Amino acid sequence: MRKGQETLSSVSIESVSLKCCTSLTRCRAPNQQLTTDSAGNPQWSSEAGSPPLAPHSQVAERIPELSMPPHRAPEQMAAKPNRPPEQDPFIKRRAQDEDVYGGAPAKKHQSVSPSTAYGHPAVSAPAQPQYPHHPDQRFPPPSKGPAFMSWEEDPFASDPSTTTHLLEVYFAHVNSATYCMFPRVTFMNWLATSRSKCQNECVVLYALLAMGSVFAGQDYASVGRKCAALATEGLATKVGRFSLPVIHVRLVLALYNFAKGNEGAAWDFCGLAIRALSALRTNHEEGCLISPKNENPILEYGLTRDQVAECRRRTFWAGFLMDRYNGFCGGMLCVINPADIYLRLPCSEDAYESGTPSAAPFYNNGAVDQTLSTLNASSPVSPMAWLVVVAGIWGDAMNFIYRAANHNPHTYRQAYEKVYHDTHSAIQEWNSQLPGYLQFSEANLDRSIQGAYAGTFISLHVLHHFVIMKLNRCMRHTLVADLAPRNIRTAHYHAHRLLGVMRAVREARREIIHPKSGQPSRFEFSVPFPGYATLAAVDIVGGGGPDSTLSPTVNGMEAGLDCLRELARYWDSAVGQSRSGERRLLQLKNVLSRPYKASSGCWLGRNWGLEGPLEQEFELDADCIYGVDNTVYFNALEDDATNGRSRA
Repeated sequence: MRKGQETLSSVSIESVSLKCCTSLTRCRAPNQQLTTDSAGNPQWSSEAGSPPLAPHSQVAERIPELSMPPHRAPEQMAAKPNRPPEQDPFIKRRAQDEDVYGGAPAKKHQSVSPSTAYGHPAVSAPAQPQYPHHPDQRFPPPSKGPAFMSWEEDPFASDPSTTTHLLEVYFAHVNSATYCMFPRVTFMNWLATSRSKCQNECVVLYALLAMGSVFAGQDYASVGRKCAALATEGLATKVGRFSLPVIHVRLVLALYNFAKGNEGAAWDFCGLAIRALSALRTNHEEGCLISPKNENPILEYGLTRDQVAECRRRTFWAGFLMDRYNGFCGGMLCVINPADIYLRLPCSEDAYESGTPSAAPFYNNGAVDQTLSTLNASSPVSPMAWLVVVAGIWGDAMNFIYRAANHNPHTYRQAYEKVYHDTHSAIQEWNSQLPGYLQFSEANLDRSIQGAYAGTFISLHVLHHFVIMKLNRCMRHTLVADLAPRNIRTAHYHAHRLLGVMRAVREARREIIHPKSGQPSRFEFSVPFPGYATLAAVDIVGGGGPDSTLSPTVNGMEAGLDCLRELARYWDSAVGQSRSGERRLLQLKNVLSRPYKASSGCWLGRNWGLEGPLEQEFELDADCIYGVDNTVYFNALEDDATNGRSRA
């Protein structure tokens, strides 16, 4: 099971008399076999060595290095229309392609932001035509003909029904969950009323349609592939051009390719988007604001000046989150350094929709004036802001974990304890400052489902527990053996708490009583990161423990697996996660039903254990769950028999 030899007295577990196991080895090494000694006592032995550091998948192909024009200089190239000017109905579209925020002036959109957002009152603003939406409207399946023919053409003009439906799906599953980049009401009004969409905006629309198709069912799969191909084709003509719409296309195509299992392409698109974000200085407040001296700026998507500034901020934060999800979940380095961020957090949704100048505090990077970066329950921010903050804490912890293998052994204890203390303190402060409606409870989960921000709400609390869970599991215990019991207990506690969140999601009421404009009538769990975190929690609680933990462990695993199966409808990554989790649950049930014959685990007195880890990202000497001695592991859990399992 783990290192060391021990003898445990036989006990009766669930009417099954199990004799003690002698001469034990690591229980979580691969290919465990249950044998018996000369006296007939069960023995679980293995000659398999510790699994090596798992090789990370390599990006299959990289885009060649591109020459970048001088910083903030306008591009000189404009795309040519495919038809004579007199035949092109979109000849009056603005040429946004060449803009780098401070580029040549262009025609300003006529539309302005509405005075309400998702049905909530907001600061008064100039009126505009409201986009008509009927939540109960049934959209017919898309036409079989190739309605979308060119990335230069407005998809709404080609097929308004399909375009509207897929964009509503996109806003429900993506823009209201993690990557909250656009103001929905303003954007949908612009979609329906603008007849002068530029090429860049059309490419963005095709990318959004492709992403929306992921959640719209198989009837729209072919439409999604067509739109993704058009967006990719259009993006290929923008190489070396840096503008807000180009970044949007790259981020959304990264998400689309990740959903389809094309992780190499997803990583490429994400990396290119982040480089463009850096080129446009969106990590800095000055890079997001429009200069008052610019009398005729480019205002994408019919946004106002302040809405464009907020859109730029949120686009950066979307890249920040995607950088962490793609990096830390894939074992790769992240690009964005929080110390380089001098930017306001995402403002409230009402302020964004109404075009009110942001009053959100700055991100606390340790250098910004504390009076400008104080975030508390009354701060006028979006739930996305709280996700950004906890993602920053996660990043600091994971950076240390990945570097720990090369850390000086003589100074490792001091360094680890500092990161451990800083991370726990930061998480506790973050949790204590959350506004009441974002504190985790079943009532608040139901409120988030009704309010169309459940994706963010769930991600907040999953990431909260995942940060602590990961930091406690991934420690070089051979250098600080005395800290292992504390870490084992804490990792198990937060793993059970995380699975408790998944159980609440599974059992939550999904019907929306009073759907807001654009909100579906039923909530569907579709945020991908909780799938990764759920499997990590299953791996921890499935490692083994006292017999008293069996019931909450099985229940937690089953709840997590139900959520993974739901995510597997949309995300290719969740398919593999679901299979791994199901295999672990079957192994546990096999140990319960066939204690003498199970090849994937065994009983050690009143303790049970399973084979090697599902995640083999690190060597076992840096794994406090599967790499420590049996006695240390089980004693740690016996010392705190409840440790959150019954409360998970």
